[in-house]
Amino acid sequence: MKMRPALRHSMKYLGIMLFVLVIVQGLFVTTSYAAYPLITDDTGTQGRGKSLFELCGQASYDKMDSHDDSGVHISAKSWEYEARATLTYGVMEHIDVVLGMPYQWKKTEEN
Repeated sequence: MKMRPALRHSMKYLGIMLFVLVIVQGLFVTTSYAAYPLITDDTGTQGRGKSLFELCGQASYDKMDSHDDSGVHISAKSWEYEARATLTYGVMEHIDVVLGMPYQWKKTEEN
């Protein structure tokens, strides 16, 4: 099946433009860091007599293997955990009282 020259030219032009857009988009990439989703807390205050209870948790692990100047092997592993409970209560229409209970624990192994 033959394509008309005008259609072939426009398809080639579209392909080149798409390629250029992908390359240009790659130049504007930045680092992003994850955070807790703030779906319920970004709406303003709770309102008089209303409350919100949230539970959050996070865990992380890190490992390091290296050698010091004399060639001795050094290794370390660490685990970090965090749990948090938050209670928000609306005292007035535009005033909330927030009570938060964070708890964090760590474990480290070194060689």
